[in-house]
Amino acid sequence: MRVREGDRLRVRVRVFEGTIDSEVRVLSTRGGETAGTLVAGCAFLDPSPHSAEVVARLLARLNAPAAPVLAEPAVRAVLGIGAEAERAPEPAPRRAAAPLRRPGIA
Repeated sequence: MRVREGDRLRVRVRVFEGTIDSEVRVLSTRGGETAGTLVAGCAFLDPSPHSAEVVARLLARLNAPAAPVLAEPAVRAVLGIGAEAERAPEPAPRRAAAPLRRPGIA
């Protein structure tokens, strides 16, 4: 079955914000980036209030500004690991003691 413009499809999507369950109309199609895949541009046809709310929350999350990147992650600060600890020289490797030689054992 090939999806074409004008087709009606039922879409069920689970995202962090909830489940979107609605009928859509295919407005456009094009080949996907992977062989044998298809990307369909669709429009919702009378979504339920719940689905509309989930879509609104999803769009709000996706359009929110990205969280700032901390210069030093909070976990390191809580553990007391700072930049100076990262620059501290490593101790010289310790040499293992010579194995014990027991008579009669090779």
